[in-house]
Amino acid sequence: MSGNHQIQTIKTLLSMSNFAFVQPIIAFESPSVDVKLIVRRLYEFWNKELDNTTMVNGHQVRLIHQDEVIAPELNKLLQEGITNSVKEYVDALNINQEEEFFTSIHISNVWANVAEPGSYHRTHIHGNSHLNGIFYLQVPEESGETFIVNPYPTGLETIMKTPNSSVSLSAKSGLGYLFSSALPHYTDVNRSDADRISIVFEVKLDTIRRS
Repeated sequence: MSGNHQIQTIKTLLSMSNFAFVQPIIAFESPSVDVKLIVRRLYEFWNKELDNTTMVNGHQVRLIHQDEVIAPELNKLLQEGITNSVKEYVDALNINQEEEFFTSIHISNVWANVAEPGSYHRTHIHGNSHLNGIFYLQVPEESGETFIVNPYPTGLETIMKTPNSSVSLSAKSGLGYLFSSALPHYTDVNRSDADRISIVFEVKLDTIRRS
């Protein structure tokens, strides 16, 4: 390897991640999804008695895929955003492409998070899926950032230019992220005076190898 190529490789690796992440995080948009329609519908029927183990002072809306208004929008999200981001994720892993394969995508779980003012998410993982993601519907200013924690500290963090132990996801309505379900993540406190609302989904992949 030439000296110049080696230097360029090192620069590329450092620019890819300043906290030594070894798993990709894929951002995607789904512009045809009517986020305002989903939000209005959620406020029509969500049950404020619902609770969960990772969100403090917030609520989850389950079974949204069964609602006749929200279901078509979720299908748009699947076709337009999630499917393409799964392909990008697989490509980013540099899987050997010499062997042809087909991966079927199964959304094993989907729900909406309604994070009221003062609520937050504890650090957690999603242990019953391969990938999980978040799609933002309503993001008031100062309503809390989602952080993905680096689970693979290498010691390099202390000598890199920006020694972060986590990465924050820039949130805006119509933007989503896909990442490994094994990555710990949390959301800090909603300091706004309005609800932060997002759709969370879990993805299982079935790979069929062909001769």
